[in-house]
Amino acid sequence: MFSYSFTKIHNDTDRHWCYLRFRLIHAYYHLHSLPPPFSVFYNVYAIVKLVFRRCKPDASIGTNAFCMKLNKSENEKLQRWETIHSYEETPWNPKTELHEEPTVPSTGSKTNPFDTGGRKLFSKHFKSKILRNQIASLYAIHDDEV
Repeated sequence: MFSYSFTKIHNDTDRHWCYLRFRLIHAYYHLHSLPPPFSVFYNVYAIVKLVFRRCKPDASIGTNAFCMKLNKSENEKLQRWETIHSYEETPWNPKTELHEEPTVPSTGSKTNPFDTGGRKLFSKHFKSKILRNQIASLYAIHDDEV
């Protein structure tokens, strides 16, 4: 019971800090750095830029880094990158629901996160040949170290 509460609080705290980090980056990105007397010029410039952008017939959102339109291949690359770098539920993390069967650590070491169950999961989850080759090379490096 205690570990469940601790895990829930930890996840909520992590989500809260990620939100605060986003707000900080968003504020830094959107605020101007001019002191107050000169900020009037920036505000006039921003209004003129907004009016011109609204008057253009093909106004696109692609100029804002937070609202970009990507073509299909760029979107797929970005989704693959996000999947690799922000994938919290890994085979050695007990929260995962992608297993068909529980993984058992290999007999070579006490806890080996790169066991055969994890390899099956990764090869099943990542359809891209390039990603599978990169992950296989990571397994080979880890097997050489052990």
